Amino acid sequence: METLQEFHSLVTRMLSNENETRKVAEEQYDQIPNNAKGQLLFHLFLDQSAAVQVRSLCMVLLRRALSSYWEEIWVAWDEKTREQFCNQLLKSAAEEQDSLLRKRLADVIAEVARYTVDENSGRQTWTGVLQFLELCTSSEVPALRETGMILIENVPSIFGCAQSNYIAGIKQMFQNSLLYVAQSSVRTAAVRAYVSFMCENEGDDKVLRALSDQVPAVVQVCQHVVATESDDDVPLQCLCDLATSVPKTLQPHLNSIFELCLSTVADKEKDDSYRHSALEVVVSLCESATAIVKKKAARYIPNMLEQCLSLMTELSDETEEWLTCDDADDDTEEEWVLNDDYIAFCVINVGIGESSLDRISCSLGGKSVLAPFLQLVSHLISDNENWKNRHAGIMGLSTVGEGCKRQMEPLIQDIVNNILPFLQDPHPRVRYAACNALGQMSTDFAPTLQKKCHERVVQGLCSQLIELKCPRVAAHAGAALVNFSEDCPKAIISIYLPKIMEKLEYVLEATFKQLQECGKKLVLEQVITTIASVADAAQDQFIAFYDRLITPLKYILANAKSENLRELRGKTIECISLIGLAVGKERFSEDANEIMQMLLANQQYFQDSAVDDPEVG
Repeated sequence: METLQEFHSLVTRMLSNENETRKVAEEQYDQIPNNAKGQLLFHLFLDQSAAVQVRSLCMVLLRRALSSYWEEIWVAWDEKTREQFCNQLLKSAAEEQDSLLRKRLADVIAEVARYTVDENSGRQTWTGVLQFLELCTSSEVPALRETGMILIENVPSIFGCAQSNYIAGIKQMFQNSLLYVAQSSVRTAAVRAYVSFMCENEGDDKVLRALSDQVPAVVQVCQHVVATESDDDVPLQCLCDLATSVPKTLQPHLNSIFELCLSTVADKEKDDSYRHSALEVVVSLCESATAIVKKKAARYIPNMLEQCLSLMTELSDETEEWLTCDDADDDTEEEWVLNDDYIAFCVINVGIGESSLDRISCSLGGKSVLAPFLQLVSHLISDNENWKNRHAGIMGLSTVGEGCKRQMEPLIQDIVNNILPFLQDPHPRVRYAACNALGQMSTDFAPTLQKKCHERVVQGLCSQLIELKCPRVAAHAGAALVNFSEDCPKAIISIYLPKIMEKLEYVLEATFKQLQECGKKLVLEQVITTIASVADAAQDQFIAFYDRLITPLKYILANAKSENLRELRGKTIECISLIGLAVGKERFSEDANEIMQMLLANQQYFQDSAVDDPEVG
């Protein structure tokens, strides 16, 4: 690259909308020696006549080059060049008026400051950057204050081994910017910097003690952001980082934090990003400071649980769409949301509430959670007017099972008896929730549930399995039977084999007809999986049902050849295999050869996409 003008042209082409032009330019750029890139990029950035986009890209590329080839670039420069480069960086950052370029400059300064901390002594050798930092954080120019905070956020170790000498000054830097009234972006930048610095020094009690009195200012910034919605939820996310990494610094301020966060979650008029981040702060405190929460904030536990359950009631009203779904992996509580400039994938509130409830119950345990939780759930499931409340209450019961197992297990009969009536609920999604709860609890409380509740659970699930007018519920009843069967003692499952198999045979035949007539396969796939699970649990007791099932399963295996039936084919192969293991070699041998011939005859069909073929996997 002979001239700066030529390099300017090259960088401009790297910004081209034409893929080929951009690709060629990037290849040419890659051919430039690394030790020359730094000078070229910085000199072009200093050219005020260059477009902002060009100058911005120069800073991005310069930071990347310094990060990847520091030794190669830095060593190639003599002492004078390094000094000029560093001084000009700081001068440009102090004078730059464009906010994007100022941010890019701060990123490059941070990269240099990271590497100028001596590896052996730990000393920050670039004294100018510390002076610049002091200038920024005491300036009345908001942009400079923000730049100073960005530097600390990006390089919290910027002070080097002499950090302890600067603690009073560091504290003043944070205080000045956290309480800076003139511009909220400065306060947000200060929160980010403060949290980054505290997390960097999480093992240094002296630093934590010295700076922990700034937490109220952080909470105040969060309160302002939530109240005005004038900024995004970054301060709340930072508060969450504090809760995770240095929760002891928050202990004196738990009341204000819990009141802010729980009131934010409860406010359905607030943007969901604030609500989600606020709940994450609460959950993170429960996980990282369990003993402190139990001792100092126990009175907030009922409200935590209530807000989780409340989020779980915020379901979509699109029941008809939910009913007609034919994909077992479809998560109807997720949706694509179109924004002005991009499509963002949003996990809506139900999933956030459910996962948070699970985490709270696992961290705090049943002694703290179960009593207030059961009281809340009793109100929800008794609401005959609102199906969403009933749904949330039932889903909640299965969600807390893992965390509250020791306290719930002695009550399992009562809990199951409270769930069973909802298998007959007028709303299909409530029936689905009841199946889900029974299935999850069959796993969480095995084999106690199977031993104490087998009769009513099997009857209830079988009653929903044959309700094929509602395939989502029928399929989920089948899935719950899988959970029940997996850990069910053979002596118990054997009692119900005739009844279960009667229902499964009926559903297998009926749903195979549905597949042929209208292409619906959700329940058919599930019933085949359930048959496999029951066979695995019953073992040799399954011989009595072998003849009636192996024929339709072989027929499905032979005919499920289209692209959209590959999953069905894979499940059928697995089912036949488990049945073969259950009934034994002697009984299975009559059909084994025929089945093997089917597999060999059809192997070519999936050969072109074997990676995705369930049969191969």
